[in-house]
Amino acid sequence: MRRYILFSLITFLSGRSIAQSTNISNLFQSTFKKAERMYNQQGYRNAIDLYRIVLDRDPQNRLAKEKVADCYYRMGRYEEAKRWYQRLIEEKNPNPQDYYQLGQVLSILEGYDSAKYFFENYAKLNGTDKRASLKIDFINNLGFYRKDSISYSITRPWYNSDEADFSPQHFGEGIVFVSSRDRDLFIKRKSLSGINETEGLLNAFYAGPSFDSTKSVNDQVNLFYSKALNSPYHDGPVTFYDNGKRIAFTRNILQNGEPAKDDQGRVNLELYFATLGANRTMMNIERFPFSSLSYSIGHPWVSNDGTELYFASNMPGGYGGADLYVSHYKDDTWTKPENLGDVINTAGDEYSPYLSNNELLFFSSNGFGGFGGLDNFVSRKTADKFRAPQNLGNPINTSMDDFGLIVDPSGKAGFFASNRKGGDDDIYTFVMKRITLAGHVKELTSRLPVPQTTVTIRGDQNQVIHSLISDEFGNFFVELEIEKEYSLVPQKEGYTALEEQHVSTRKASLLSDTLSVAIWKNGLLAKGVVYSNELQTTLPNTSVYLRNVSTGKTDSVSTTATGAYSFLVLPNNSYHITARHPGYLENGFNLNTHSLFSGNLLNDILLEEKYLEKLTVLFESNKWELRPEFATNVHKIIRSLNRFKDATVYIGAHADSQGAREYNKKLSDKRAQAILEYLKSKNIHVKRIQAFGFGEELILNLCSDGVECTNEEHAQNRRAEIKVQLEGVK
Repeated sequence: MRRYILFSLITFLSGRSIAQSTNISNLFQSTFKKAERMYNQQGYRNAIDLYRIVLDRDPQNRLAKEKVADCYYRMGRYEEAKRWYQRLIEEKNPNPQDYYQLGQVLSILEGYDSAKYFFENYAKLNGTDKRASLKIDFINNLGFYRKDSISYSITRPWYNSDEADFSPQHFGEGIVFVSSRDRDLFIKRKSLSGINETEGLLNAFYAGPSFDSTKSVNDQVNLFYSKALNSPYHDGPVTFYDNGKRIAFTRNILQNGEPAKDDQGRVNLELYFATLGANRTMMNIERFPFSSLSYSIGHPWVSNDGTELYFASNMPGGYGGADLYVSHYKDDTWTKPENLGDVINTAGDEYSPYLSNNELLFFSSNGFGGFGGLDNFVSRKTADKFRAPQNLGNPINTSMDDFGLIVDPSGKAGFFASNRKGGDDDIYTFVMKRITLAGHVKELTSRLPVPQTTVTIRGDQNQVIHSLISDEFGNFFVELEIEKEYSLVPQKEGYTALEEQHVSTRKASLLSDTLSVAIWKNGLLAKGVVYSNELQTTLPNTSVYLRNVSTGKTDSVSTTATGAYSFLVLPNNSYHITARHPGYLENGFNLNTHSLFSGNLLNDILLEEKYLEKLTVLFESNKWELRPEFATNVHKIIRSLNRFKDATVYIGAHADSQGAREYNKKLSDKRAQAILEYLKSKNIHVKRIQAFGFGEELILNLCSDGVECTNEEHAQNRRAEIKVQLEGVK
């Protein structure tokens, strides 16, 4: 592909020598000028011979050495190119570009470790060129891009020839492509830029959907255009739109039937549109208004409605070699081409745009991180902007040139071209069988990567498909079959997967999916201490139960020697916590962790001893005298004590938080004593009575020190609790 995509194309008649193709003035040019002329016209075979003559006379001519290295590179003779670039960087003050080119050549030869070294040196010398960092990053992640070959079924179809075949396009039930195969014409024009002297010019050919074994390949592959309109020079690539009724195509710029050269002697390409008539004749041919003698436009793609055109061009104002552009058809004319920007274009070359479903832009590039030559890339279009391109990886891409990829409506099958077997380009078909999933395990709240996480992937029958471990950056990669359903669960000690993550590959495309897998770092605890309400002492060995209301799952712990309990609770769940201790009434509370992800949820639990009767007595502010209704209300307490001679009575008196703590403690003691004296007056022996004053320690609401409360709210805490207790009461 390399010799065609550089756009400036030159032709000459078969059988003519270099001397015969020059005019008289050229005969007296210096050898170097002749070499430069051949180089500019992509006559690299001839240019090498001339540059070598220059170097025989002037071994220090650095420019001639660089041109020899570049000619070998462009001709695909990479071992020779490698030797010449190595000689160049060994010289004093080497050109930074030579480091880059040597890195490219070594990548094509699959010497990636060495290539990385030279890309790193180039980056130090030319930090503004993003290509070096992209290529270094690609080499660092080479394992991901070297996908298992079973991901795709790739075949070489029958209509390929021994010459160059590339740029496939769907047409009807068959395919149209560009080829340099011999057309068997009387006058044979050959390409000066061809890889050998027998290679012909480019033309568009058509092949049907199937091969008839009773016929030869030549009988089943025909020129696409009618002969009357077929150019005698380079034609193609082409594209179709309006349901195959319209065509956009490229060909050499001609004037009076002959190639028109720019000021460097190059013949560029221009773009045309036409209507396809019967027998594939072309009518109403229109030239793209922004074609120019001084640069090339090629590799078109047009939306089916004919309103959007993408193409490659080396027109001025781009980022490097060939860039991708877009033009829109408005008010019966094409708008000025817009460069797709540095998200898509590099200082290298970008070619072969193909937009699938107005969403995925496929194209070829040697400027992004890749295996060596041209690679196929895809970029997602969102809100009329393209995202960073993604290399399609092996086996679609190799260290050689892989380019011109198109897909069918499913997005899972298509065509591309490659010279992976060495020599000329061939067309290949592919069918996707598996998709590569790039996963990133991140902590739920901090979003930091979580390394060494086990990721279990299960199929739709809950069978384990893969069990992977994330790397030091929290990344993992896995290939999954398409048209399937999967679930992913991350696992790591100290972390919890809050929910199962589901993945569907039914809408898979060539664009590798990425998935962020969240795992929560355990950090939300329900904690507290269990106390005896009567004695205000902790209760060790108390059973505390945690029931997840959301799932129904129950967990339990026993309190420590200090009466403490602790549970790990999950965010966005509802719980009920219950404490149970022999001789005490069960007590608990509800807990909601909505939008809570870390911290300690502190809740102490008060347990009351079991009792036969209970009475709560209220007091006036700063008073300890019993109210008149007390005598009536305490009747049940006294009756139980008289009935059960072994029963005891517990009195716990309290105060509100108003006033000093010492005062409130003394006030609560007086309230407890007042009740004790009353019971003694009713013949209840003092040994059967336990009386405690707790002051303001055990208030019933939020009215602690410093909290503004109404008098009614404070009144709830001016109380005493009287309970008749009997050992063994159930």
